[in-house]
Amino acid sequence: MARCNPDSAATESDRGRAYLSGTGEGRPPARARKALRVFSKRAPPVILAIDTSTATCGVALTEPRGGFVARRRWVSDAGHARELMPAIDSLCRECGVSPRQIHEIAVAVGPGTFNGIRVAVTTARALAFALDVPVHGVNTLQLIACQFAGAESEVCACLGAARGEVALSRWRVSPSIVRLSPDEIVHPEAAFVRPTRPTIFAGELRESWIRMIGELGPLARLPPDGDPGRDPAILARMVNEGMIAPRGAATSSPDPIYLRPPHITRSDR
Repeated sequence: MARCNPDSAATESDRGRAYLSGTGEGRPPARARKALRVFSKRAPPVILAIDTSTATCGVALTEPRGGFVARRRWVSDAGHARELMPAIDSLCRECGVSPRQIHEIAVAVGPGTFNGIRVAVTTARALAFALDVPVHGVNTLQLIACQFAGAESEVCACLGAARGEVALSRWRVSPSIVRLSPDEIVHPEAAFVRPTRPTIFAGELRESWIRMIGELGPLARLPPDGDPGRDPAILARMVNEGMIAPRGAATSSPDPIYLRPPHITRSDR
């Protein structure tokens, strides 16, 4: 997974304005221009997917009929606000996608880190307003579960929370995506208990959690090929295939899911 290294000479707002106005400099590389020449001539609508819920980030472009265009994934050093718009801008340029082709936005709204969720939701809202398109908020734990759609096992989707705790929820993923438990934050001892049905534990699993899961018996499983990481292309697919709320529920202002208020240190002065 590549680490994002946006152009330090351009600020987030500068790159954002250039992208939305179509006045930014640069052009896609030759191989991208050749591969996407037909795509660009037809100028079909695309879905933009955004996920910066944690340090693992991603953006993707897909066609509404399910055609895959491109994705970009990176690990952020808490620089979500500096990295997101340049990542979107550069992906669109490489694919020859103009702002007017974006007709829907999908954004992962948490749980996750406060800063990562805030940046993703704020950016999605701003783009939706500027482009006059709907935006769909998608639960980040549901996104993790949907990566195993069709599996016979249930999925326990997990993310790290503050104080060493676990944010999790449980899902059935076949034949359709069904929530089995609410999102909650618990201690690892309460999160990783012996399951009564085959269950895949997935997400950003810490080494200590993996060891605990390994002691839960044969029904507790890890992803067979290792955790694939959250895929922003699947985020777009969730919107396209109706795995989340109906399209009529789309809004210009999705609500973030924090589960717990951010920790703020107050001054003694």
